[in-house]
Amino acid sequence: MKTAKGKGEKTLLEGSLYEDLWEQDTRAQRILSESTGLEEAREGLANYLDNLEWRYRYGEVELHPLEWTTALEAIAVFKNLISPRDEKIAGISTLEYLWRLARDEEAAGEVSEGFIEESRHLFRA
Repeated sequence: MKTAKGKGEKTLLEGSLYEDLWEQDTRAQRILSESTGLEEAREGLANYLDNLEWRYRYGEVELHPLEWTTALEAIAVFKNLISPRDEKIAGISTLEYLWRLARDEEAAGEVSEGFIEESRHLFRA
């Protein structure tokens, strides 16, 4: 993981991987970055994910059948990741890291490129 900036190197926050994370779902980034706290972010994302799920289920979003299944699974996984119960079980808040990253707070040094990549895949689905 690149966390220190050397000659010609970028930090994780400046890298294309980080930028691509938010390009996958600009609405999720906006919800996270505009939330003043974790609970506000959690509620905003939960509402957004519920609405998105119903848009898929009502056929308002055109997707290939395999993409449709993947999208619904990604929504379920993301809901689990941001749930207080799962945070308590895991002993860590994925939501907090995403919230801090969206707000350009110093969280990049605490997460791996793998975390960014997995989050990107969830947002993409």
